[in-house]
Amino acid sequence: MLKNDKVNVRYGPSFDYPIKYIYKKINLPIKVIDKKENFRRIIDNKKNGGWIHISQLKQSKSFITVSNKILFKKPTKFSKPLAKIEAGRLLLVKKM
Repeated sequence: MLKNDKVNVRYGPSFDYPIKYIYKKINLPIKVIDKKENFRRIIDNKKNGGWIHISQLKQSKSFITVSNKILFKKPTKFSKPLAKIEAGRLLLVKKM
């Protein structure tokens, strides 16, 4: 997950490589697919990829919904609905 609201994604694992694009969304979920020294190769939910310095990442979990869902208090038939979540919403996992 991204730590800041402005994160540079580079073509290679060094500050010498040019910036490929810039993420402007804090807590955006990403997947680390490779490591090289202090840089991590990442991929996002739209299959965009590049290299990010580890100082721009944090260990917390987040995800983006792909369809409309209803969030329930417990995983039972008789559970009370808590929220209606629309597709494309960014959600943070606070407790597992």
